[in-house]
Amino acid sequence: QQALGTSVTGGMIAVVILALLMVPVFFVAVQNLFSPDKPQTEEVKDDAQDVDGAKTPAPSH
Repeated sequence: QQALGTSVTGGMIAVVILALLMVPVFFVAVQNLFSPDKPQTEEVKDDAQDVDGAKTPAPSH
């Protein structure tokens, strides 16, 4: 019974340590996979043009 308890306790400790290391890594990997390459800054948005090449009007709000 003691060997089984040691195995279970060791496994639980190992899984917790592994989870603390791997969850942030997977989070960043998935976030980078589904996020755009570079977020647009305000300067880029101000210089945006429509498909026909005309400047877009500034928002009125």
